[in-house]
Amino acid sequence: MTNLNCADKDDVVINSHLANSISLRAVAQSDMPSLQAMYKDSRAKEMAYFPFTEEQSIQFLDMQFKAQHQHYQTHYPNASYDCILLDNELIGRLYVNRDKNDIQLIDILLFSSHCNRGIGSYLISQLINEANDSQRRITAHVEISNPARHLYQRLGFVETENQDPYILIVKKPLSS
Repeated sequence: MTNLNCADKDDVVINSHLANSISLRAVAQSDMPSLQAMYKDSRAKEMAYFPFTEEQSIQFLDMQFKAQHQHYQTHYPNASYDCILLDNELIGRLYVNRDKNDIQLIDILLFSSHCNRGIGSYLISQLINEANDSQRRITAHVEISNPARHLYQRLGFVETENQDPYILIVKKPLSS
């Protein structure tokens, strides 16, 4: 379930320096505390609506992060699990499952401090290029309330199926 909760603004265009500064590397066990902090960061606004103490919120989010991580590892054992780096600083995660017909965007998540800078658009555009080159479609599930829906629409994804609380989105490859 894609988790990009920071839809890049329509007027944000990634500059070449930023593009040259972004890299991916496989997630290592030593990255787990940073990935967990990123997950907590992405859920901070949402947690304000729960009647939890701070300690309860921390425990709840820790449990949710571990359950999500286990789910991804179990259901997508052959996926690529990458850290998004900006000048070698971990700023996000990109999880992608590839098979012969599809590229499934499992999850893309950035620390909120790195949202609205064109990074998500850039990475998704790279996946679109890969999909076009290999004549595969891209699929993802996006939460109905996720502001990134606008980003996906702008990039040519079509909402194909409501699977409340998610929407299946699909981007077909350009014809060769």
